[in-house]
Amino acid sequence: AKMSYTNGTVSPTFNKNYFKYKVTTTTDVDALEVEEIKTVESTASCVITLSGTVSFCSDMRTIPITDNTEFTIRATASDGLSTRTYRVNVVRNKSSNNKLAVLESNVGVMLPEFDPDTNNYVLNIDRDVQSVQLSGSTQSARASVAGLGVVRITSDQQVANITVTAENGSRNTYSVLIQRGKDGNSKLSDLRVKGETLSPSFDEDETHYTVAVPYETTQVVVEADVAKPTSTVSGTGTK
Repeated sequence: AKMSYTNGTVSPTFNKNYFKYKVTTTTDVDALEVEEIKTVESTASCVITLSGTVSFCSDMRTIPITDNTEFTIRATASDGLSTRTYRVNVVRNKSSNNKLAVLESNVGVMLPEFDPDTNNYVLNIDRDVQSVQLSGSTQSARASVAGLGVVRITSDQQVANITVTAENGSRNTYSVLIQRGKDGNSKLSDLRVKGETLSPSFDEDETHYTVAVPYETTQVVVEADVAKPTSTVSGTGTK
């Protein structure tokens, strides 16, 4: 005879002549996944009684559990007379799962791609980004997380730490190094020749313009605004 579960540990080791067992799992588990329940005789019958409901062992691939679940397994020999009843008590320990399931940023590119078992990341953002929204969720509904939310960007490099605390108190910290890159935007937001008309009208993607001025004009004043406040511009002024 055999009894085992993929997400629970049976103690003591199963012996057909011992009739009381404990299956230990965690509070994250809502159902035991039956790996094997097998009688000595292939022709013997086997039933599980849980909360007054009787089911054939072969039909029970999962067994719903709570914090105080107890069920019995009864094996009956092919003669219908000889029976053995095994009592199983389920113990759910506090969860030790202190991992994130998801970690995301609303801006930039985070490297490497998120993996719950990887704790260190780099988030590259544009130069003009003033804040980052870090969002995520825990693998276990019984875990808590601190450090998610809005991160104000105050320097070119800073670290955001996200700490997950499991139900049993164990902690796991993910670190995100946030890096502001150099601004690659070299466009203007506006270009003017004072008192004159550009042709064509200004467009940030257009780089060639013509200005028609009276014959007697000897100088013009060129004015321009940069698209990004961190950019600089040359070539303006009196020409």
